[in-house]
Amino acid sequence: YDAIYLVHKIEKEIQDVFVPPELVQLIHNIYLAHLRKEVIREREAIPKQPFILVVGPTGSGKTHTIQAAIEQAIFDDTLIIRKDFKAEWEEEAAHRPWLRLPLLGWLFASPELKKLAQEEDRIKQLKRWEKLSHFPLIKKYAQKRASQVAQQLEWLPEDKDSILVDYNTISPHQVQTKWYGETGTYFLAAMGSEKHPTIRHILEAHGVLSDGKGTQGNDVQLVTLQATITETMDKIAGGLRDCILIADTHSPSKIARDIYRRFDEQGIIIDISEFWQREEYLAELIKLELRQNNVNIDCSQVPLGKIVNAIKTIFDRKGLDITPAYVRKLIHSLLEAKGDLRLDYFNDEQLIRECFKNVARNLYGELFQRIVKRPPDDYGWDDYQGSIKDDFLEMVISSLFYGGLDKGVVLAGPPGSGKTFLTMVAVAAYPEITFISIKMDDLYEEGHGIQGIIKNLEGVYDIAKMLAPSLVVINEADAVAKKRSQQGMDPMDAVTNKFLDLLDGDRSVRGTFTVMTTNLLENLDGALIRPGRLKVMSVSGKLGEREIIKIIRRELRDESLAEGLSVTDIYVEAKRINNTPAGYVEFVRKLKELRRVELRTAQRLCQLSKQFGGGEEVRAFCQSNSKPLLRILEVLGADEQLIKRARGDFKFFISQFDLIKEKATQAVNLAYPITLAHLRHARAELLKNPQRQAWQSLDKFLGSELSQEPQVGRVVGAAYAQNMGLLVPINSNLVARPAGGPDIIVTGVTKGSVLQQVDHTEMTFQSAREALTLNIHYFQKLLGKSQKLGHLDAACIVGKLLENRSIHHQMESVNYMGGGPSAGFALAINTLSVLLHLPVYNDFGITGAPSTKGVRADKAGSSVMIGGEDKKAERVLQDLRRMYVPRQNFYSFSFEVQAGYWREGKVVIPVGDYRDIIGEVIYLNEDQRNLIDELIKSRIDYYQCLMRGGGEEDNKEIEVIKNELQQKVEAEICRRLELLYKFLVEEKQQFVNLPFIFK
Repeated sequence: YDAIYLVHKIEKEIQDVFVPPELVQLIHNIYLAHLRKEVIREREAIPKQPFILVVGPTGSGKTHTIQAAIEQAIFDDTLIIRKDFKAEWEEEAAHRPWLRLPLLGWLFASPELKKLAQEEDRIKQLKRWEKLSHFPLIKKYAQKRASQVAQQLEWLPEDKDSILVDYNTISPHQVQTKWYGETGTYFLAAMGSEKHPTIRHILEAHGVLSDGKGTQGNDVQLVTLQATITETMDKIAGGLRDCILIADTHSPSKIARDIYRRFDEQGIIIDISEFWQREEYLAELIKLELRQNNVNIDCSQVPLGKIVNAIKTIFDRKGLDITPAYVRKLIHSLLEAKGDLRLDYFNDEQLIRECFKNVARNLYGELFQRIVKRPPDDYGWDDYQGSIKDDFLEMVISSLFYGGLDKGVVLAGPPGSGKTFLTMVAVAAYPEITFISIKMDDLYEEGHGIQGIIKNLEGVYDIAKMLAPSLVVINEADAVAKKRSQQGMDPMDAVTNKFLDLLDGDRSVRGTFTVMTTNLLENLDGALIRPGRLKVMSVSGKLGEREIIKIIRRELRDESLAEGLSVTDIYVEAKRINNTPAGYVEFVRKLKELRRVELRTAQRLCQLSKQFGGGEEVRAFCQSNSKPLLRILEVLGADEQLIKRARGDFKFFISQFDLIKEKATQAVNLAYPITLAHLRHARAELLKNPQRQAWQSLDKFLGSELSQEPQVGRVVGAAYAQNMGLLVPINSNLVARPAGGPDIIVTGVTKGSVLQQVDHTEMTFQSAREALTLNIHYFQKLLGKSQKLGHLDAACIVGKLLENRSIHHQMESVNYMGGGPSAGFALAINTLSVLLHLPVYNDFGITGAPSTKGVRADKAGSSVMIGGEDKKAERVLQDLRRMYVPRQNFYSFSFEVQAGYWREGKVVIPVGDYRDIIGEVIYLNEDQRNLIDELIKSRIDYYQCLMRGGGEEDNKEIEVIKNELQQKVEAEICRRLELLYKFLVEEKQQFVNLPFIFK
C-alpha cells in the first residue's frame, strides 16, 4: 500500500502538463452550475450554457491542457487506499493462530481488524440497499437507508454527494462515413446516453462541426450531421440533457456559423494561446521542462523573469506564436546543448537558431525532412546567366537582412527557363539562408485531405520562421494557390485562403521570403499578386549565345572534347531540341552520361576478358550491353557498314568480338572524349520522349511545306504552345460562293476539347473578318490620296468582288494546342494578296494581331501585343530569314539574343502599323527583291550599331529603302483597285478571273 501511495504522489509531482488555475476554476464552476445544479455566487463568470470552444494554433496545448483541467476540476484525484478484510485477517491469523477459534477467536482480534470488519459489513449493506432501490415500492426508503450507510463509510471521498459522470472524447473519424444519414447516428452514439450526466470533448472540432467549405464530403451527410448537432445542443440548452460540450480547434473559421454562434453567444470561447502570453504561466512551463530534464536551478541565482522576457522577445522577432510545445522544446534543446539554463544563452543567435532547428525537426518530423533542403555544393552565383539574378537577389537580401517590405515574388516563365535554379544559386551565394523547397506532394498526407494540406502549409511557415532567415520556394505554385472558383465550392479554395492568410500581416512572414514559381501565371489567384503581397518577375530564359555557351562550358568543365568539336557545335545541336537553359543542361548531361556509360562498359569488358577470355560470360555481357558497345565502335571510327549490320544481327556482332575488345581497350587506355557521334546519340535519346517526338515530327512536316517561291495567298504565321514555337502556314484562295454562303471560310482547327476547338475556330474566323475590314480601311486610305480615284468606295469594290466569291483561309497547323494563333497580320496579308492577286514573299514569318485602325489618320492598323514571341521567332528563323513581331514585343528581344540571328543574316523586325510592312512583304519583281536584301543588311548594321552605343540617326538609309518599297507597292495596289473597279462595273465581266483583270 505504501508503494501504491508513493507512486500516486510521484505521478502528481511529475505531471507533464501545466494548467492555468483560472481555467480549472472556470470548468469547476461550469460543472457545479450545469451538472450538479448548484447556485454559484460569481454567476457572471459562468456561461449561460455548458458550451466551451477552445481555440489556438497547432502546438498550443489545447487538447492536453483542457483534459488536465477537466481531471483537476471535476474528477477527484485523491488516492484512497482500501484494505482487503480477508487479506488482513489471514495475515493477522498467521501470527496469532487462536484467532481461528470459532466464536472465541474474534474476541482476541485487534481493534483495526474489528473496524475493518465493520467497514466490510457496511459495504455489503450499501450494495444490498442499492439493489433494493430499483423496486418502485421501496425505492425511496432503500435510497434513504443506502445514504445513511454510505455516510458511515470512511473510504468515500469527503464530498458524500458525488455523482457518476460519463466522460469521453469524440474525434472526427468517429462520425465520418459515406452511408446516407449515418453521420448523425454516429455522432449520437459518440455522445452517449441522455439518462446520465456526460462530458464530451470534441477533438479537432473543425472536422466534426465543419461548415463544409473546402471539403469533398457528401452535402447530404453534412446537412444530416449539422442538424443532429444542432438538435443535441438544443436539448442541452433546454435542460433535456445534462452535458458539458467541449470542443477544440485550430481553425475556428471552419466551424459552421450557426454552431459557432451558439458557442459565442450562449457558451464561452477560450483562446488558449492567451494564457501563454502571461509571464507567470510561461515561467511555469520553463520550470516544468526543467523538472522533466532533472535540472535543478536556484531561482534566486537564475533570473527566470528575464529569461521569460528573452523568450517572448525571440518569439516576437521571429513572428512565432508562443505555445507550450515550442517553448518546452526550445528549453529542452538548450539543456541538451549546454546542460544548464542561463540568460546569456538567449543572446547567442547561432545557438538559438540551432536549438530551433531541433525544435522543428522534433515537432514536424517527416515534413521537416521533406522540405528543408541544401542546394548542391557545386552551385555558384556565377553559374546563373542573366541579369535578372541581380534584381532577384536584391529583393531577397533587402527583405531578409535589411527590413525590406517585400514579402516575396512570383517567378513566372516557361518550363526550363531557370526559375528554381535562380533560387538555388541565391542560397548558394548566402549559405546562412535556410533553403525550404516545397510542392503540393510535400503538403499532402494520405487520409488527411484538405485539412492536412492546410496544417502542413502552416507548419512550413513555422519551420521557416524558426530557421530564419529562410527562403521558401513553392514550386508549381499554381497547384498550391490556384485561382479560386467563383462559387467558392472548390475544396482547394481553402488552401488558397490559408496561403493568403499566411502572407497577410507583418508578423506572419517575418524572417522569411516566399518565392513561387509557375509556368501558368494566369492560373494563380489574382489576390496573391496584388500590392502588399507578392511581386511578379518574368523569367523568360532568353539568353544570348555567349551566356548559353557559358552554361555549356560549366557543365563540361571536367570533360574533354574530340579534336574539331567545339562548344559552339554542342550549342547548335542542343538548340534544335530545346532552347531553354534547362534544355541545354539536359543535353550536355546526356552527353556526359553516354560517354560515362560507354567508358564503364569498356572497362568492365576488359576486366571480364582478362578473367574469362572469350567465354560465355563475356558473350552474355556483350549481348546485354550491345548498345553502348556499338556506340564505342562508332565513336572510335569503326566501319559504318559493319556497325549497321551488327545492329540487326547479333551473331555477326559477336563474331566481331576481337574488334570490340580492341576498341574497348583503346577507349580505356587512351583519352575517350565526347565526339560528334555523342551529339547525334544524345539528340536521338532525348527525342524519344513521345510528346517531344510528336512535336518534332509535326514541325519537320510543316517546315517541309514552306513555299519555295513567292505565291499569291501563301504566308507563314507562327504559334506558341507547350513552350515551343510552331510554324503555321496559311493558304488563302478565292473560291466560288454558294447562294447564301459566307464571304469568309476558315478551315483547320487547333487541338483540344470540342469546346476549345469551337472557340479557337471562332477566334480565327474573327481574325479573318478583322483582316478583311483592315484591308478595306487600308484601300480607302490609298484611294483617298489619289485625285483620280478619291471618289471610289473601297468597301463597295471589295463587296462587289465577293458577291459571288468567298475568301477561304486554310490553317495548315491543325495539331497545336493553344488559345488560337495570333494570325491577324498573316491573314490580313493573305487577304490583300488574294483580293488583288499579288504574290507574297516566301522568306518571312509574322505574328501579331492588328487593330482595324491606326493610331494616326495616315496609319492603317496598329499592332497588338501577343505572347511567346521569342519561341515563335526562334522557330521561324530556323528556316526563314525575317520574322515580324509587334513593336511592343520586339523590345523583349535583347541584343545578345538578336546577335545570334544577325551572324546568320537573319533579323527580327518590329511592326508598328500594317501599312509599314506592306512594301516589304508583297513581291513585285526581282529589282524589288534586291532592295529587300539591301534593307535586311541595313537593318542588321543598324542594330549592331545600336548595340555598340550608336544613335537613332543611323537608320536614315533604312527609311529611304522602306519608303521606296512602300511607294512602289502602294502604286501597284492603287492601279489594281482601279482595274478591279472598271471591270466590276460591267456585269458581263463577272466570270473573268483576276489575273486577266490585272494583266
